[in-house]
Amino acid sequence: MSSAAEDQACNVHPAIVQSIKDHEHLRILSQLYLIEAGVQIVIGAVAMCLTLFGAFFVLSAEIFLQAADMMRAMGWILALLGGLVTVGAWIQAILDFGVSKALTNRTRRKFCMFVAAGECIFVPFGTILAIATFFVLTRASVRPLFDDAS
Repeated sequence: MSSAAEDQACNVHPAIVQSIKDHEHLRILSQLYLIEAGVQIVIGAVAMCLTLFGAFFVLSAEIFLQAADMMRAMGWILALLGGLVTVGAWIQAILDFGVSKALTNRTRRKFCMFVAAGECIFVPFGTILAIATFFVLTRASVRPLFDDAS
C-alpha cells in the first residue's frame, strides 16, 4: 500500500534529487557561516574587554607601588593579546559573512574554500564547518553551480 507521493518520488530522476540536495547543502552552509560570523563578533567583543582590562593595568600601575613594573608589563601583554584576538576574530567574521554571501549567490568557490581552510583554526566548530564545506564544494555536481566554474 504505497501512496501516490511515494510512487512519484520513486520516478524522479537521480540527477534532480542530487541537485535538490546540493542546493539544500549550500543553503545550510551559508546559514552556518552566518552563525559562525556572529560567534566571531562575540569573541572579538570579549577580547576587546581583555584589551581594555590590560590598558587599565598599564594606566593604573602606579597604584601598586611595589609591583608597578610587573603590573605594567602584564597590562601590555593583556592589551596586545586582546587586541590581536579582537582584530583576528573580526577579520574572520568579515570573511565568514563574505563566504555566506558567496554561497548564497553561487560565486567565488575558491574564495569559499580558502576561508574554509582558515576556519580549521577554530576547533571544534570551525573545523567541522570547514570539513563540511570541502565535502560539498568539491562535489562534481556542485562545481557547475558556481559562476566562476572553478
